[in-house]
Amino acid sequence: MSDTRDDAAHEAAFTRPMALGLMCACALLAYARVLLGATFTLRDHLLLTMPSRHHLAASLSQGVWPGWWPNVGLGVPFAANPIHGALYPPLWLLGVAPMPLGVDLIILAHILALGLGGAALARRLGSDPVGQAIAGGLLMLGGYTGSMVPMGIPLLTMAWTPWVVVAADRLARAAPSWRPRLRAALLLGALVAGMVLSGDPAGMITTALLTLLWLAVRAVDKGRSLAWGVGGLALGGALALASIVPAVALMTASQRAGGVADALVWSMPPTRLLELLWPGVWGDPVARSQNVAELLTSSVNGASMGSNWALSVALGCPAALFIAHALGLRESRWLLGVSAVFVVLAMGSFTPLYPLYRAAFLPEQLIRYPERHLAGSLVVWAVVAGVGVTQALRAPPSRLAYRAMTAATLALSALVTALWLGRGALVAWLDAPPGVDAEAALGVALESGWAQSLALGACAALIWVRHRAPQQRALIPAVLVVAALGPLILHTWSLHVLVDRGAFTEPPALVSRLVSRDGPPPRVYRDRFTSPRLAGTPTQEQRALLRYHGASANCGARFGVAYLPGYDPGLSKRFRALWEEKAEHGLQFLYLFDVSYRVDQLGAAPGAPAASWPEAQLAVYPNPPRRPRAFVATAWRWHRDDEAASAALFSARYDPEQVHLVGQGQDSEGAREPLTPCEVVAYEPNRVELACEASRPGFAVLADAWGDGWEARVDGAAREVARADLLLRAVAIEPGEGRVVF
Repeated sequence: MSDTRDDAAHEAAFTRPMALGLMCACALLAYARVLLGATFTLRDHLLLTMPSRHHLAASLSQGVWPGWWPNVGLGVPFAANPIHGALYPPLWLLGVAPMPLGVDLIILAHILALGLGGAALARRLGSDPVGQAIAGGLLMLGGYTGSMVPMGIPLLTMAWTPWVVVAADRLARAAPSWRPRLRAALLLGALVAGMVLSGDPAGMITTALLTLLWLAVRAVDKGRSLAWGVGGLALGGALALASIVPAVALMTASQRAGGVADALVWSMPPTRLLELLWPGVWGDPVARSQNVAELLTSSVNGASMGSNWALSVALGCPAALFIAHALGLRESRWLLGVSAVFVVLAMGSFTPLYPLYRAAFLPEQLIRYPERHLAGSLVVWAVVAGVGVTQALRAPPSRLAYRAMTAATLALSALVTALWLGRGALVAWLDAPPGVDAEAALGVALESGWAQSLALGACAALIWVRHRAPQQRALIPAVLVVAALGPLILHTWSLHVLVDRGAFTEPPALVSRLVSRDGPPPRVYRDRFTSPRLAGTPTQEQRALLRYHGASANCGARFGVAYLPGYDPGLSKRFRALWEEKAEHGLQFLYLFDVSYRVDQLGAAPGAPAASWPEAQLAVYPNPPRRPRAFVATAWRWHRDDEAASAALFSARYDPEQVHLVGQGQDSEGAREPLTPCEVVAYEPNRVELACEASRPGFAVLADAWGDGWEARVDGAAREVARADLLLRAVAIEPGEGRVVF
């Protein structure tokens, strides 16, 4: 009876609002610099996420549907590509939010949603407020979540995962009559629809698999619950068909729809499992020069991509301690078995099972990077850890359990001490190649190892005090949350290279003089191997500024500059294939597609640059004369397929006055005439108006990408949009003056 009263007093002293408030405070502390004016710089944030969100915000604020994005490549579909989130309601807030602050606030809001979802799911499994706070905190502050922050869309989808599983758990525990099950299935469908609209296919597939496996473990009536669960998933998909249908059509035709070899890129090496307990065990997760992970595994990812997709997957030793306390519950053991499924999938090419699974499960063929499936395991581990916290605080652990906790703490401390004492021999044994600082990597591992030893020992001691010193019980819950999550806050700080947000509100220095507010954006070709040159080794913050001001990827797309090739998963296979041929054809490629400038090393090309950035030894040079952005061609040939058109386009007898159309039709007859430029009367993302004049029948060609969904009118009459020179839009036009609207 006294134990029951003690438990009630303990829960009354540390209420659920207090626990969740402390959990959220830990998350806000981890991202305090972002709230105070800094922004993320790694991975996709500056290069894709921020430009994409800016285009979405600008379109919404002007009341324009963001169907097309003309500032990447020759133009790419925008709304059809789920990575841009045009159909995701939370992102519509960007239309009224201050930019670029709004981009970061959306990220932080989804981190909080993820944590609250983890807490809600832990509560469904019987966790007390302390367990709920730790479960949610592990999800918010774990290394995997921190890695998703600068990725854009994956974090948004992951934030829905625990909530979808909460709905599945309601279905699993619903009363046997059809009404409660129907209500639970409808809730599941609504949450699945929200998740699908958020845009990440890999996150959707992982969540769907986790939902079905969760039902198989938790449902009282497994057969009926699984049937209702499948129905709820199908309902969610049906509600989000407006996003699914165009996305599937786009993805199957995009450069991301590769074969199995492409899909297996970024499989998780088995050696990475140690990182779950020991953040930074292989060195600095951000600086590859201070990380030895690639020396210890045969990476399938290629030298330029690194061994891991996620910068970190860490949960820390306290999470393992709490999970161990939950092993006495049969249901927890089953859920941990479910988590093992996602570990196997995450290993991808490192096991023989993933290629078989990918071949059998067709939706998997739409995604890449098997390591992403680890998100399913992390959700399970976090909520089971929350259950373990409750078990450890409510029932005194056995003497054997106390000995095991003490032994684990001492063993980890001894291991870290041994590494510290033998660091010289270990660095020599690693034999790191030039450019990899094994000593620095070991230093990071040792610092993290000491932090985990202290956290593990503190959590074990707090559990002991909870049952040995009743007078201290009121303080223990809050201290335990801080002890478990504190090291993860520090680890989160190490994962992010932050720079003052104001540094990215002006156009990149290299292209600032090229910015166009009216008319077609000037196109700039930048080879990805053209790098800034600085004396000395730049810091991570300096590298971020160099990427931005050196016109990497899409950085200038926010300011009226278009990039070739640009960075977007929606670039078509056709564009990618032609771009890979560019090396053979050189300036002819730039001539064909109205590429105005190219980025090169300062002084590497003859003539005066159009703009330069002397500090980084980079310059922008005008390209030689080229075809206009829009023109009328009176000479054309039809070709049955892309291969025939490409052979004619890049043949030795290429005729610059002739366009090559793909499809069926009648070739032109008569003498060649020079191309006649068209005036670009209006140039908007979804609508381009041309004023053209033709001396004879011909084709009005716009040097922007052709795509499904584009329509054309010539003097108000609808015309079919043909594909010219493999990539461009063209429409038949009669002699005389005419208005062409795409």
